[in-house]
Amino acid sequence: MKKKEYRKAVSLIHNVKYGGLPTHYPSLLSWSKTKNLSKISKLWEEYFFKDSNEPFSVYIHIPFCATKCRFCFLQINSKKNVPDEYLNALIDELVYFKKMGSIRKKTDSVYIGGGTPNLMTAAQIKKLGKALKENLDLSSCRQIIMESNPGFWDDEKIEEALKMGVNAIISGVQSFDEDISSLNNRTQNMDNFFNVINKFKNNGVLVNIDMLLGLSGSRENFLKDLKLLAKTYPHQVHLNRIKPLKENQILIEKNRLKDMQNKAFSFLEKIGYKRIDEDSASLFGGRNINIQGNPSYQIYSTILGLGSSAMGHIFGKLRYRNEKDYKKYCLKASCGILCCEINEKISEKQEVIHYCLNKLSDGKVIISELKNIFSEKAANYALKKLNKAVALKLALKRNGDYYTAGETDFFALTVLFYEKKYLKKIAKIKI
Repeated sequence: MKKKEYRKAVSLIHNVKYGGLPTHYPSLLSWSKTKNLSKISKLWEEYFFKDSNEPFSVYIHIPFCATKCRFCFLQINSKKNVPDEYLNALIDELVYFKKMGSIRKKTDSVYIGGGTPNLMTAAQIKKLGKALKENLDLSSCRQIIMESNPGFWDDEKIEEALKMGVNAIISGVQSFDEDISSLNNRTQNMDNFFNVINKFKNNGVLVNIDMLLGLSGSRENFLKDLKLLAKTYPHQVHLNRIKPLKENQILIEKNRLKDMQNKAFSFLEKIGYKRIDEDSASLFGGRNINIQGNPSYQIYSTILGLGSSAMGHIFGKLRYRNEKDYKKYCLKASCGILCCEINEKISEKQEVIHYCLNKLSDGKVIISELKNIFSEKAANYALKKLNKAVALKLALKRNGDYYTAGETDFFALTVLFYEKKYLKKIAKIKI
């Protein structure tokens, strides 16, 4: 491959990595159109009927929002409500996997994401909760978490969410200024916000609030937002930096937002928060309250993705994404057909590369952990790559573990660890 091809491939991988999707390797840009559904079904059946050490979780995707925000890079459908046909299709998919054997696995966590899941009516939330209990083993489920828009909660919806077992919510506020929200085509009513958050907290529900740096315009506006945020004292805060949808962000603006982000976290640390990573801070000593939002969990787990565009993963076997077109998804699910649109068969080799890329991005690979998760063969493969990273001065070795120093060189690490077959395929994508 030529250097410009590497640059193109890594740039595309980078854009997907920071595009709101779960961490994965290889990039979905290299996945293939699903041609043999029976082989995918067989992999799931084998998984459900065999013992495995990694946790099993479920991700449910609700791809609907009342409006599409101007800053949103996700594929969502603008609707005032969640169509009944979609909810019925989700339940059909749950039933399909129960018949295949999913109820034999104890579900560790359920993540209901979107879109805006609390666009569902109270009756729909109740119906989904009933379906989860009937088709999954939730006897040791640690978390049911739901993304939400604070303006779409009411007492009846909150009651049904609590009955479902929701014990954590992610509330996408982005900005407390309703004029700014309106300018960004964002449907948001903050009148009842503090009552909603307090009601959840009073019922033992963990609360994460998402804010978007740069949306509020001036630094003064954002500081005002930050002080309002502090009043709710959420268990976790996510402060993301706004990014252009198409063109690259100029360096001066990127640095300005980064400076705002660092100052915001300094403010939060003074009132008891501890920074988890670049974008998040928690009241729990730096522990992420979102189980599936933890990159380490994504590295070592099997996740059943349900719904249109949902991504799923059988550890060491498969990565896949369901039908993007929600109408096609509904038709397949209602007919009892597997909804997988694209997939990539993977092995332990791909899993250990995924592990190393993510751990180096976070700053540290702990060798004892690596050897505990992977076989000796896979661990030795990783060690060869890690030692090469040290030789290229992309990492440091200290007391047997591997560290990255300063800003991670994403390009160089990707070129080093990524298998060339995937880079070549991605470089051929027309943009």
